[in-house]
Amino acid sequence: MENKDFKFVKADITDRKVVSEIFGTESHMDRSIEKPSVFWLTNVIGTQAFLTAYRK
Repeated sequence: MENKDFKFVKADITDRKVVSEIFGTESHMDRSIEKPSVFWLTNVIGTQAFLTAYRK
């Protein structure tokens, strides 16, 4: 699949380091102050979407 908006990662879901890198959060504090909604969307809604899919 060729798409600049997506990246496929083949990894072991039990590898905490890899999972942490793949699902890392936004961490640039200066940008989070300028545009808090972007960070909220990624960190909160993104996590919720992942956990909802996981439960299914």
